[in-house]
Amino acid sequence: MDIFGIKTDSGYYITGNLRADSYRSGSNLTGYIINGGKPQETFHRDWLWVGSEPKEVKKIVRQPNINHRFELMSDSFASSDIPQVMPKHEIMEENEDGYCGWKEEFKHLQSLYEEKSDKQPDILEPVEFTYTTILEVPEIKITEDFAYGGIVSQDDIQHQIIDKIIFPDIVLPNKPSKLTSYKSYDIVRNHIKQNINMDVSKITSDYDFCFTVKKKVILSNPRHVKNEILNARGRPYTKRRYREYYVKEREVEVFEMTYSPKCYSPYTPIRGFTGKNHQNLQKNIDKYLKEIMEIINTPLKDCHHCDGMGVIIAEA
Repeated sequence: MDIFGIKTDSGYYITGNLRADSYRSGSNLTGYIINGGKPQETFHRDWLWVGSEPKEVKKIVRQPNINHRFELMSDSFASSDIPQVMPKHEIMEENEDGYCGWKEEFKHLQSLYEEKSDKQPDILEPVEFTYTTILEVPEIKITEDFAYGGIVSQDDIQHQIIDKIIFPDIVLPNKPSKLTSYKSYDIVRNHIKQNINMDVSKITSDYDFCFTVKKKVILSNPRHVKNEILNARGRPYTKRRYREYYVKEREVEVFEMTYSPKCYSPYTPIRGFTGKNHQNLQKNIDKYLKEIMEIINTPLKDCHHCDGMGVIIAEA
């Protein structure tokens, strides 16, 4: 057995599955006794933790049950012809089909008995192994599985090729991380849809390839509109009819995006989120989403001094 470890100031992270590329693969050292105790589980399912360098490895070997027998279900049935206990090998036999059943002379007693046996304690068997320390770091910061809004998971995060070559995956959450433009598009699109104030802004394009948000700007002076109503043939009525109303707001585009490499024209491809590590990546995403929602959800109105050439923040 080959065991690989990462030495830290507090102990060793160990695995027997060094090439695992999934956080859900599971450790193949589970069930072994190392240095006299069971290794502790860590945040990464393929890596376990021990307090010192592995010097002794034993495996738990389950032992078969012994003393197989049949006992009376009720002591009141016991008599000279109905014993309290009957050894299994004395009353059962294997037929020509390989099925083990009660012998003919005991079948009439079968309903009175229940099968029992005694468990044996497990034993520990020494295991030959080699141990290699592949990395030494002061600590490995515990990271939770990265998940964002049910859209992005740990598996969607990308790392530098050189880091993936040099470092085992338990260390990668502490290395530079990034998301693709497409995954970043999904995060932003979903967050805006869930948090937009529809009284202030509205989504005018919502597709897998492009997304637009427009702000509702309150006019300083409502604009009177008068439109003629036409008949079913698109012609004016003999007696002219009109529909009059006031426009109280105008729309201004405040956010639009697509993603690369699709780059749906004329939309702007969003850049993929990046971070110094998973934690920093999460922080940068949260910061961006907070800032964009402040822009989208801040109510605006035309400046009455310049008649709509500028806008001011409206009171909520």
